[in-house]
Amino acid sequence: MTLEQRRGTTLTAAQHTLLAYIHGCATVSEVNAQPPGWAFRSTWHLLAAHGAFFTAARRPIECLS
Repeated sequence: MTLEQRRGTTLTAAQHTLLAYIHGCATVSEVNAQPPGWAFRSTWHLLAAHGAFFTAARRPIECLS
């Protein structure tokens, strides 16, 4: 589920804070023109549309202990 799809769902406090920050950055970047050839107005818009929360797996060195 992308970050945009998570809007309106139950989020942890940390996820809500991160999502609010990303949307805030996207809003500020709308003042600037969309870079030529880009499908999204900014990297923040790309992250909001296609980013996802995940839990990182243990690193291989951590599996040895």
